[in-house]
Amino acid sequence: MADMGTVKAQYQKEALDKKHTFELRRVEDSHSKELNKVTDSKEKEIKQIEKDYEIKISNDKSEFNNKLNKIRQNYNKRLSEEATRYDKMLVDLKSTQEGKMTQLRSEHERSITQQQDDYQTQIEDMERKFSEAQSKYKV
Repeated sequence: MADMGTVKAQYQKEALDKKHTFELRRVEDSHSKELNKVTDSKEKEIKQIEKDYEIKISNDKSEFNNKLNKIRQNYNKRLSEEATRYDKMLVDLKSTQEGKMTQLRSEHERSITQQQDDYQTQIEDMERKFSEAQSKYKV
């Protein structure tokens, strides 16, 4: 009987070992499934965060490019306005200079004409005086 008790105890031990092994596998499978669920969930969250981050970066780039283009447009507009203003100033200065040059030429010509008239008058006076002096001595 002792042998039977030992065999029975051995069977019970094997049954307990199988039950324990089965329970461990079940718990391990349960934990593995739960770990996979959590891992999948976290990976989805990470992918969503990456997607949101990429969208934000893309939106920021678009916004900055729009701002940069607006600044460039304003700069080009202002540059063309300044170029137009400087061109107008140049035209005004040239016309003013031309007016002054015309006035100076006119004054110079008047001065030359006046000097010629004065010289002519002096010559005529000298010729008249010479004729008078000559006629005084001819007599």
